[in-house]
Amino acid sequence: MLSPSTMNLDRFRKLEEYKTVPSLAYILLLDTTGRRSRFMCAKALNGDADA
Repeated sequence: MLSPSTMNLDRFRKLEEYKTVPSLAYILLLDTTGRRSRFMCAKALNGDADA
């Protein structure tokens, strides 16, 4: 869940940290202010062609 006060931190800096966790397969970000979501495959974000 993205908090309005930390949204940019979570969407950019923390996302880079999440991508380094080997056991993390998917990332789901939920925007509580705009009723939006973003679902990502962590392997694809890291350039894994088999993702």
